[in-house]
Amino acid sequence: MSKKVLIIGDSNVSRFFNGAPAKRIRKKRKLEGRVEYTRIMIGKGKTCQGLRLDPPSESVELFREEISKLNLEEFDAIAFCIGSIDCDTTVWHRKKKYNTSMEEQLDFAINTFDKFLKEEVEKHFPKEKIVLMPVLSQFVEDYSKLDAKGVHLRAENNVGVTLQDRIKCTRRFNWKLKRLAKKNDYQTFGVVATTANKDGTLKKQFLPRDHNDCHGHEKVGLVYEDKLLKILPS
Repeated sequence: MSKKVLIIGDSNVSRFFNGAPAKRIRKKRKLEGRVEYTRIMIGKGKTCQGLRLDPPSESVELFREEISKLNLEEFDAIAFCIGSIDCDTTVWHRKKKYNTSMEEQLDFAINTFDKFLKEEVEKHFPKEKIVLMPVLSQFVEDYSKLDAKGVHLRAENNVGVTLQDRIKCTRRFNWKLKRLAKKNDYQTFGVVATTANKDGTLKKQFLPRDHNDCHGHEKVGLVYEDKLLKILPS
């Protein structure tokens, strides 16, 4: 019997879990039906920093609206695949705007996410059903080099930091996310050892086929799903 997972996140969710490429690769490998994903859309540019409650952001309002339409008892877990945009752009924009450090902006993102989880998610799901998924390693060096088929916000994404800056930020975010999960008795897992090289860059087999694509290959979704199945209640 397949597991049912309510999944919230950025555009990587479609690529990795319930989009056409993800469904094709599962069918090819005869892995259909292991997990049934239901995605909640919470607006554009889904970030941890955007889940603010005072006052409620558009993302929070959309979450409340969408979750009210579902029978939550039928889900084995609610999983969050969010934070990539924070590490890629939002942290750096806010660091420059407010003259703060990367670390301060990461703490702001995690603390905002923490408050959202406690006040908006825990009232619907027990802690053991809340899953925090790690962020995939960054791999786009210069967004200005992407053509019109690529990231339509590429000018905003080109924030003047190196790929190694983004990788460092992603590593710190995942470390803080793991600590948050442990503190609040949520579920989490790691994917870096499987998907990234020693320098933090994404392994070749997990890079997108099109160099103008800012998402990882759909194979990444299989790595996440294998890890997810190990922590879901039997």
